[in-house]
Amino acid sequence: MDVRDGFIDSIGNTPLIRLQKASEVTGCEILGKAEFLNPGGSVKDRA
Repeated sequence: MDVRDGFIDSIGNTPLIRLQKASEVTGCEILGKAEFLNPGGSVKDRA
């Protein structure tokens, strides 16, 4: 389990998810940013 001491430790660490099918179709590596795992819970959170 990844437990942090505070929000500051989590800034800039939103995970990326490789989109397999889209990557295969385009021949490019396509990554999606998992905003739902943002430490503040907001998709509008930006640093």
